[in-house]
Amino acid sequence: NAGSAHSTGVELQLSGMVTESFGFQLGYTYLNAELDENFISPVGTLIDLKGNALPGAPEHMVNGALTYTRPFGNFLFNARLDGFYQSETRNAISQSPRFNVDLDGFAIFNAITTLSTDNWDFSFWVKNIANEEGVTGVYTEAYMGTAPTEGYFGNGSKDLISLPRTFGATVGFRF
Repeated sequence: NAGSAHSTGVELQLSGMVTESFGFQLGYTYLNAELDENFISPVGTLIDLKGNALPGAPEHMVNGALTYTRPFGNFLFNARLDGFYQSETRNAISQSPRFNVDLDGFAIFNAITTLSTDNWDFSFWVKNIANEEGVTGVYTEAYMGTAPTEGYFGNGSKDLISLPRTFGATVGFRF
């Protein structure tokens, strides 16, 4: 582990109702997460420099949601559209391009509709509507390599990506 690091930031959240049926939520986070001193290995090798960002910690994050609720016959109808954005991040604590690469920022949007009765909920949803391949980590080709002597001739890069577009339905019972 590195000797010392810190995370400081601020979060802002705002929510409310525009009308009796329409609501909203907005949020923003600023994060400064970085090394407080050079990261030196036990054998004295410089791994990363003081002031470099910590991996997986975006500097900016924004989230929001719109909701609509109203009676629908004997049901209560609820619809929600939500999303978030995160700015670019680092992949690893390292100066080596073998491990550390910059990961682009990305945005993901979701939607859900629910019909509710006294005890039952019937929901239909879609996650990651735009099928965004938000990359949250990488095993680079330089790290994974290829091994033609073992019959492997492909690119060893592996991206850890967000959940692809997914559709579903959920039934819930309250007792």
